[in-house]
Amino acid sequence: MKFRTWCRVALLVVALLALGACQAFFTTSLANWAVRPALAIPADISADQALAYLEQAQANNDPALAAALTPILLTQLQAEGLEAAAAAELSTALLDSILISSGASAAFSDLISLISAPEGEDLPDLTAMFEAVAFTEADYAAIAYLISNPVEAPPVDQLVMLSASLMLTALADIELSPEDPDYMATLMADENYMLALALTLMIPVDAELPFDGMFDGLLGPPSAKARPLSRSQPPVAV
Repeated sequence: MKFRTWCRVALLVVALLALGACQAFFTTSLANWAVRPALAIPADISADQALAYLEQAQANNDPALAAALTPILLTQLQAEGLEAAAAAELSTALLDSILISSGASAAFSDLISLISAPEGEDLPDLTAMFEAVAFTEADYAAIAYLISNPVEAPPVDQLVMLSASLMLTALADIELSPEDPDYMATLMADENYMLALALTLMIPVDAELPFDGMFDGLLGPPSAKARPLSRSQPPVAV
């Protein structure tokens, strides 16, 4: 049952990526979402305070608050002498802040609701689910740092949501058909696409496909956590 449900998630994400390759899938600009109201949060808050703010952003689904926390969490993660447990907590929190601020978390909440809906119900407008997802330069910087400086593998649901959202954004931005002879070359030059590929490489390959977080309700309790990535592994080129 766990593997079957994962297949439904994976197939639907693949379908979304295929749809995203068509110009008709995205008909509105993503720029409006990227213009987020700025919040004044002191840059020198403690890690505990930042995590408390993030809990507030999660509870209220507050993209502006999450966006303000992203550079703060990244700075804290880059601090010298950070213990492994604290680094793991901050890296997971940083991914959460990106997912909330970009709109990816909300979009995947809708996607999970779709998968959980009784069979036979009409599909909602998939375009509306993902058209508002957008990433800022601060998001890109944080994602690139996490890929190049892995502490341990983040929860798989975070990686799936972020890599799929980056891929969808890339496909929407280039506005090319897969039949176009320059399709793959253009994709390979897109920052979102390359980040999506790098994040996908971080997803652990496991017969059980362990999940935690958002997918728990669908897949049941995880049998194991994602395997940690060793710092001895070479960083993924972005």
